[in-house]
Amino acid sequence: MSTDGGLPAFAGLRLIEDRYPVQRYDAVDAEGRPLTVLVLSAQASADPQQRSMFAAQVTQATVATLPGQLPISYEVAAPRPWAVSFRHPAAAGVERLLPLMEAAHRAQQPTGPPPAGLPPSQPTGAPSPSQIWAPPQDAATARSSAPLFAALGAVALLLVIGLVTVLGMRGSEEPAATAPPPTPQLPPPTLGTPTPEPPPQGPRPQLEDVPPVTVLGPSFAPDDDTYTMDFRGWPFAFRTPGTWGCLKASAPIPDADGWGCIDERNPDGGQRATVMVRPCPSTCTAAEQREMNQVWFDEPERAVSSDPTTSYVETRRTDSDTYSVDASHFFAEEPGEPLSWQVGVYVESPFETRDEVLKILNDVRSQTR
Repeated sequence: MSTDGGLPAFAGLRLIEDRYPVQRYDAVDAEGRPLTVLVLSAQASADPQQRSMFAAQVTQATVATLPGQLPISYEVAAPRPWAVSFRHPAAAGVERLLPLMEAAHRAQQPTGPPPAGLPPSQPTGAPSPSQIWAPPQDAATARSSAPLFAALGAVALLLVIGLVTVLGMRGSEEPAATAPPPTPQLPPPTLGTPTPEPPPQGPRPQLEDVPPVTVLGPSFAPDDDTYTMDFRGWPFAFRTPGTWGCLKASAPIPDADGWGCIDERNPDGGQRATVMVRPCPSTCTAAEQREMNQVWFDEPERAVSSDPTTSYVETRRTDSDTYSVDASHFFAEEPGEPLSWQVGVYVESPFETRDEVLKILNDVRSQTR
């Protein structure tokens, strides 16, 4: 995923701006569409504190994607951590991180200039991102999924829509781009470069013909328009509404693999789902389940059980008309075998349209017996 020097292997990578601790590059995706890439500088990449800061800023920005902003993909475990988004003149992507990272870096330093030997920030062409976008006053209040927090230093990280590499939509290579009104709608992007190392292993799972199991709300009806998400190497497949697509997510939780999903035709509708799977250390004993749920849930003390292996936290925020369910379930790869996997599901929606995301939750539960 990296070129010589630790840079990500995007095509046409060209340095535009050097603003310690990050550098901004232009690049193109596999179909030639313009990208903006932020890369932690070589010197900052050798500093664990700077790497933690970069990871915190990127994951927080990914979670708090607001109207008027493009989704961000990232890889924080690379030799030089990076984040990428499409480049659009009327929608802010990864550029919005630059002033935040500079501010975070200044907060880490008592006084004085950047470390010795580093030049001051010097634009090399494009206007400063701070001239293009200013963070909204309420950006810090925009909250998405909380279940995938894990500690990275002293910072809680979230597995939601952060991307380890852009592997693609619907389990293929076509993730969604969000261009909110009045911004022109962007076509579905294909960030085919870089590709993961190693590529996904194992066969694609098959959707099982099983009766529905309900956690909350309705399940898919036989005549519903659905799409099957069959991620390579996963122990199960599941369905979403037919217009939804999923992006591979970066997992700060050890051994976890996750995907974040949205409605491609209505990316600003406030609906999203995150599905994470990880193996239990042994047979998902009661102690292992408690420990794994403590990591997964944002508020484990609020979790209630719908069955012996499934628990969830249901939340309605009247101030923002947001409804969410954070669920955890332990299951066996084959019927009759010992429990071996945890699946975590976080769904979020406006309250009036919650049934659509609850169908995803119930389908995951139905496919993981």
